Amino acid sequence: MANNCNSGLLRSITRRNNHVIANPAASAISKDAPVTVYEGDMYNYAANSWNSLSNIRDGPHASKYKGLIPFWLESLTTRKHYVLKLSVYPQARILKFDVCDLKNGTRPIYLPIDQVIPVTKYDYWGAHRLWAKQNPCLDLDMIYANRTTKEMFVFDKNGMWNDEGVNHEALSMERTYNETNWYDEFSVHNM
Repeated sequence: MANNCNSGLLRSITRRNNHVIANPAASAISKDAPVTVYEGDMYNYAANSWNSLSNIRDGPHASKYKGLIPFWLESLTTRKHYVLKLSVYPQARILKFDVCDLKNGTRPIYLPIDQVIPVTKYDYWGAHRLWAKQNPCLDLDMIYANRTTKEMFVFDKNGMWNDEGVNHEALSMERTYNETNWYDEFSVHNM
């Protein structure tokens, strides 16, 4: 039984972070200018300094980083990411999530716009196999998910939403809303 548990956990960890885009993201976005949709209060510091544990431990955002450790430990079994910045590439129809995690520091995740849907905090809670008290900086009213892999993207309450990005035509309800995808196909019981 313990062997089955370990192999299940190993499969869960190893199948993470597989993103497929028809065109490689680099070639799809090379001719497109990004529009910032969201930028967290730690983005500039994290993007330049979170490649070293000592920079985190001694930096100005050390207490927030340490407060997010339970979130990142949960992310070992539940696919979720702490978003530092979100950009849209309108011509390529790609979203770039700059995320941060415990072991990799900061890294980008590219997803087609039609693969990302908003989810409720109840979907977020239902998806967890482990549950720790959530850091109060997490904005549980702004959660997005990849509809195929079910991984979730959580934002910081102290981040800034850029009106130009939020109201961009590429992200309009007319171009992105699909009730079937948003409500019928996304089930936390399939995680």
